[in-house]
Amino acid sequence: MSAEALFDRDAYLKDAQIFDVIEFGRAVHAEMAAIAQAGRLGVRLQDSRLFCTTFPCHICARHIVASGVREVVFIEPYEKSRALELFGDSISVEPAEPSPTRTNFRAFVGVAPRRYLDFFESQGSRKTPAGKIRALDEQTATPRIRRFVFTYALAEILAVEGIAALPPKRTRSKK
Repeated sequence: MSAEALFDRDAYLKDAQIFDVIEFGRAVHAEMAAIAQAGRLGVRLQDSRLFCTTFPCHICARHIVASGVREVVFIEPYEKSRALELFGDSISVEPAEPSPTRTNFRAFVGVAPRRYLDFFESQGSRKTPAGKIRALDEQTATPRIRRFVFTYALAEILAVEGIAALPPKRTRSKK
């Protein structure tokens, strides 16, 4: 092996997980900042609920469990989190029934902040030029967001149609 290849930065880092390591970064995640702020202000976190935008990383999960937070509600997943692997004895993720002895992590159900205006902001003017509220015309009213519900029944219909559209399978004749 040449000296260049031996000291090539990419050769050492190619299979390393160094870029997946979050323990050595200077950033303070929002969950840890909130817990530290609560400590400074003397706010009790025992049996509290923490709302966050992303599933907590394993470092934040450690602080959440230690602080006594009983429930964590997150909006988006975080694939790099090793929280469940490392703290499976202390946390429950999406439990059918909330655990009375563990910190329960569950996904937010509802309208997320970034979609709120999409659903509730008015389309166009709600009032006439004279300042009167426009009458609702139920015939022309349309939902703000069109929703397409993909059900198993629909999936089966599409699968059957897809199979029916395949060309017939040819069989080899034996000679």
